[in-house]
Amino acid sequence: MAVFFASLLPQFVPPGQESFAALLGLGAVFAVMTFTWLALYATVVAKAGDFLRRPSIRRIIEGVTGMLLIGLGIRIATEHR
Repeated sequence: MAVFFASLLPQFVPPGQESFAALLGLGAVFAVMTFTWLALYATVVAKAGDFLRRPSIRRIIEGVTGMLLIGLGIRIATEHR
């Protein structure tokens, strides 16, 4: 990761600026963006998990999964070699 940033970030440093401060600022921006993205992602996944754990939704998912497994079993049983 360090090699990646050491090769990627210098191209975004404006000419005439101190490179360490600029790289530190760019790294901080990247860290904040990553934290924001992961926090949003975790929130969406948690909400989706709450939705999928509802008994009615779980029953539908299990019914669909069961039908798919039965269908695959019938397909394998009727397959000619």
